Amino acid sequence: MDSVKHKLTVTKTALIKIGVVYVNFGLDNPVRYRLMFGSALTPSPDAGSAWLETAAGGASAILGEVIHRGAQAGIFAASPRKKEDVQLAVLAAWSVVHGLTMLTLDGLAETVAPKISKCGGEGGASGGSRSVPKQRQAPRTSHEKD
Repeated sequence: MDSVKHKLTVTKTALIKIGVVYVNFGLDNPVRYRLMFGSALTPSPDAGSAWLETAAGGASAILGEVIHRGAQAGIFAASPRKKEDVQLAVLAAWSVVHGLTMLTLDGLAETVAPKISKCGGEGGASGGSRSVPKQRQAPRTSHEKD
C-alpha cells in the first residue's frame, strides 16, 4: 500500500511541477512565449521548422512519460496500453497549462496567476509570487490580419 501511495505522490507531484514550470516560464518570459506559439517562426502550418518540432517533441515526451507512468500505476484514467489514450491525456494536460498561461498573459486570469508559483508544495517551482502583466500584446507580424 505504501508503494502505491508513493507512486501516486511522485506522479502527481511531477505533473504539477511540470505545469507550474510551464506556466511560470510563460509568465516570466511573455515575449518569448508568444513568439514560440505565434506565427512569426512558422508563417504557415506547412512551414514548420525541424528544430522547433524537435523542441516541442522533447517537451511532449517528458509530459507523456509522466502520464504514461501514472496510467500504468492506475492514477490516470488513460490506458497505458493505448497510445491514443496517453496522447489525448498529454494534449489535455498541455491545453490546460497553455490556456492558463495565455489567459493570464492576456489579463483574463490575473487572480489565479499569483497562486501558480505556490502550487506543488513548499513554494512551488519558483518559490515566490509575481506581478502579473496587464493585457500584454504580442507584436504583430505581417501575416496577421486586423
